[in-house]
Amino acid sequence: MLFPVAKALLGHYRKHPLQIFLVWLGLTLGVALLVGVLAINHHAKVSYSEGEKLFSNPFLIVFALFKIMLLSLRRFILTYVGLATPLACLYKPCI
Repeated sequence: MLFPVAKALLGHYRKHPLQIFLVWLGLTLGVALLVGVLAINHHAKVSYSEGEKLFSNPFLIVFALFKIMLLSLRRFILTYVGLATPLACLYKPCI
């Protein structure tokens, strides 16, 4: 039973050799798409769980905002003293 099926497939692909490449290409692209979608879904689940942890405790939000404020204040002080470049000078030349 297996021999006639294999013989028919080999006979078909002997007449149409481009189809072997197209079947391989389709399977490869399908697997690549599946792996990409699974990776994006995993990243989204991790991001949602981190966001849920952040918003479940309001003190974490205050802490995150305080951290951003401290980093901005540090950048401002270093720029004012002259130890850091202003952010505007990073994108266009300052005179």
